Amino acid sequence: GTIMDHQIRWCLDASSNGTANGTLLQLWDCNRQENQKWIRPMLR
Repeated sequence: GTIMDHQIRWCLDASSNGTANGTLLQLWDCNRQENQKWIRPMLR
């Protein structure tokens, strides 16, 4: 799902659609693209 800062209404975004370890993250306008979709691990 999307991770959003509700105060400024921006989403966590992987820079340049990167998927490799070390890819920079940024806050960006929410756009529902793949680089703003995250999988959160299940907590036990």
